[in-house]
Amino acid sequence: MEYLLPLPLLISLIWVTALCLPRSPFPPRQSPILLVISHPDDEAMFFSPTLLSLTAPHLQNDVRVICLSSGNSDGIGKTRARELVESCLRLGISDARAGKTVFPLLGGGGELAKVAVVEDERLQDGMGVVWDSEYISSTISSILHHWSAGGREAGEGGAWTPSIIVTFDSSGVSSHSNHISTHHGAKHYIHHTARSTKLYTLTTTSILRKYLSVLDFPMTYLAHRARGGSSNDLLFVLGPEGFRKARGAMTDAHVSQMRWFRWGWIWLSRYMVVNDLCEESVLGSGSGSGKVGREKEL
Repeated sequence: MEYLLPLPLLISLIWVTALCLPRSPFPPRQSPILLVISHPDDEAMFFSPTLLSLTAPHLQNDVRVICLSSGNSDGIGKTRARELVESCLRLGISDARAGKTVFPLLGGGGELAKVAVVEDERLQDGMGVVWDSEYISSTISSILHHWSAGGREAGEGGAWTPSIIVTFDSSGVSSHSNHISTHHGAKHYIHHTARSTKLYTLTTTSILRKYLSVLDFPMTYLAHRARGGSSNDLLFVLGPEGFRKARGAMTDAHVSQMRWFRWGWIWLSRYMVVNDLCEESVLGSGSGSGKVGREKEL
């Protein structure tokens, strides 16, 4: 076991280096930013570094979240929706509880919170279920309309339109069909409705790199520099305190999802510490593929 003795030193060295190296460009400031995810806990398992970075108070961003399903396959969708709100509070969205969370709004009235969870039979979670891109796009549009109407009623000006949408890439990080559908739906929305909105997608890595935690940073950084470094790609790395918050978003907020294997993800997954987001061109892209409720082999 002596060969494992240098490992803590190596982890510390890489982590300190990761926090000190320059990363371009600087994060967006004073921007409306939308994170689109598939299930409650995606924001913590995959996007914690992004959320904790973009919600930093000095950046003054207006970050909001759309979760396209409540993860109700086990019949605990309401619980998971509440857990998502609690997680987002821990990840920097300080007013996540202000308003109603579940969309569509019951009775059609009330203000929609900045963390919106879609409860729709056409967007039920499942490993083999492919969601329709056009329907996802129309759902995003409907939620943005509600946010805009709520802002006007509160005297906050015109339409709330995100300048940036962040979501999964075309491989969905874990190859989950819902994640891949979410990617195509976000692209469909931008392509057909909001051409000026930028799309940033979370890079999928190999299985080996996925479970290297911060040890994956050198490879991520080299790939980032190879793409130009000063391009529009974004690279976020959490320090120990940020990792503690990300861990708490899973262990203390998503209590219903804490199984033994979740601990392995928390301590080993690179996505709990490192996020690299690539700006993806949407112009000329199609609407993606997928039929509502269609089953496919993964």
